Amino acid sequence: MAPDPNSPRYRVVLAFFRACEANDADTAVSLFAEPFQFRVLPKASGRPIITNRAHFRTFLQGIRGSFKTYNIEILRALDCEDNFMFFHVMVKGVSLLDTMLNNEMIFLFHFEPITGLLQGIDQYLDSASTARFFVEEKEKKDQQRSRSSLGPS
Repeated sequence: MAPDPNSPRYRVVLAFFRACEANDADTAVSLFAEPFQFRVLPKASGRPIITNRAHFRTFLQGIRGSFKTYNIEILRALDCEDNFMFFHVMVKGVSLLDTMLNNEMIFLFHFEPITGLLQGIDQYLDSASTARFFVEEKEKKDQQRSRSSLGPS
């Protein structure tokens, strides 16, 4: 069922997304229960499971700090029983090297039943879009290195 936009859980997720857009790691981690778990999937992405606030801060600042713009558009949201919500989103951004990011993602949010804080987040990436983005970023970095090694003309 579609979530009530005034529900506390929906507002927690919106606050999390807005914090990610703004590179506001302090707000993002303030929404986490203890303990919590953040997983980037599929497992083939090679990302470790994050289970502490300091690691999440580093993770968010590393990703968000690589972008001039970073926007999360909610395409669909489902409020499930048992303290779960699903969000289908489109993440669009422009990297510091002007690489465009267009990545569809699914988030599964697990809520701590008493506090309503985030106990777990599973983020499912579009692997093909992610791979294309990083290939293009690497090519641009290599071109920059190549130009800088040639020195001034």
